Amino acid sequence: YEMVGRAGDPPIVFLHGLGSSTRDWELQTEVFAHRYRCVLLDVRGHGRSDKPAGPYSIPLFADDTAGLMRALGLAGQGQVGKKGSVTGCSARGRV
Repeated sequence: YEMVGRAGDPPIVFLHGLGSSTRDWELQTEVFAHRYRCVLLDVRGHGRSDKPAGPYSIPLFADDTAGLMRALGLAGQGQVGKKGSVTGCSARGRV
């Protein structure tokens, strides 16, 4: 994962779509990093993440994402403009 922006700013976790990577969010993070701490992660098997033997699944990606958020102290954060947010594309909101 990578973080862009100032540590004290509210976080936004950016999730890419299936078969993609954090590169999906390059233009958005340039804008949001001025007011938010942008957290970008390549889910398991995608982009620059490890690629262990599968099978991979949406629930596995969700567990990985939740684990990272807990490790970074972001679990239970609120909405954009409040404490933080998660945004994504594809995967039908399942991660």
